Amino acid sequence: MHNVAKDCYLCGKPADTTDHIPPRGLFSVVPQNIFTVPACRKCNADASKDEEYMRTTLAAFGYWTCAEARQVWDGAVRRSFARRQALRVQLSRGVRTVEVRTPQGQLLGKLPGLEVDGTRALRVMRKIVRGIYYHEQGQRIADESGVGFVSHGRSSAGNCRNCRLART
Repeated sequence: MHNVAKDCYLCGKPADTTDHIPPRGLFSVVPQNIFTVPACRKCNADASKDEEYMRTTLAAFGYWTCAEARQVWDGAVRRSFARRQALRVQLSRGVRTVEVRTPQGQLLGKLPGLEVDGTRALRVMRKIVRGIYYHEQGQRIADESGVGFVSHGRSSAGNCRNCRLART
């Protein structure tokens, strides 16, 4: 690793490594436009299990509709399951039966679904936003400034519609 001469984009302490934004583990093939920001080892390591969790849930949601998600699931996720039984157990506890309905409310059927730990996903998203801000502005988002996500409704497919990033 090259010498990192700046402060950590998350905590402001001296950086001794770099962090990929967005996390490399979210991809089966790392995109060309991924970038790094200075980080300290503690902040980088503290996020790794949440990033692994988010990668797993995103791959699960996209498995049947996205080749990239299948590649992530069949590669990195399966390797994670082999290493960490706790991750498998946590995800299996989140499996629920989900009713699928038309926009008018008519029941089409029931499918297995996965309840996601939103707190963990939000931590990863905040980290990504802070990394993008640092990369673009050359400075950290102040500690007293929070990063939040505001939803203004949900479509019938469950995808967030009209969402915006809010900085408080």
